Amino acid sequence: MSEKVNALDTQLLYIAAFRYALGRQSYIVPTIANVIMENRDLLTDETAALMVREINECKYLGMEIDAQVWVGLAKFLSGGDDDEGRA
Repeated sequence: MSEKVNALDTQLLYIAAFRYALGRQSYIVPTIANVIMENRDLLTDETAALMVREINECKYLGMEIDAQVWVGLAKFLSGGDDDEGRA
């Protein structure tokens, strides 16, 4: 299959990875958060807003260290220049 990934597929891949990691207690949490932060320019504003909303609505963000990463990502995606969630 030689077709390139289109813009919609890119959004779906980021959302799927984000949703897989959200709420987990795993090494994958900072990995996914860092990739999202490093590639913010590839996300639509709608995708970023969806991620922020889902972080804010999540009842369990994992262990404290994971929760710090998610809070930092939400702040980053909301336009805050603080990247404290970066691991």
